Amino acid sequence: MPRLTLMDMAIGQGLDRLFRNNLQPVDLAKAVQRAVLKNERRTLSRAYGPNLFKVKLPQADYQRLEPVLPEIERDILAWLTQFMEGQGLEPFGVLGLAFSPGSDLRSPKVEASFHGEELCLRESENTRVSN
Repeated sequence: MPRLTLMDMAIGQGLDRLFRNNLQPVDLAKAVQRAVLKNERRTLSRAYGPNLFKVKLPQADYQRLEPVLPEIERDILAWLTQFMEGQGLEPFGVLGLAFSPGSDLRSPKVEASFHGEELCLRESENTRVSN
């Protein structure tokens, strides 16, 4: 790709982030993707990715997206399965994704965990869980 095109894309993405007020599902998928790559574990013969994800959203975005969160969860989990396969990663267990509102957040915060670690996804009044 020509340098000018890459520069245009970089500037366009930066401006898009700067001026876009509403969090989009693709932003959530990208945040989960970064968490997978940051937390992958490798052995001599295999590579594992985390299987549990807790995503805290800014309060306003959570309220706006709440009616469609089950659909977003399903889509992200389906995409995540394909992404991990393409990266040569096996999920450590059944994939799970939970969204909850977070106070004082400007962007989503993703916590990734491997099944059996401290992070536990429990259904509560303000949390949606999909397995």
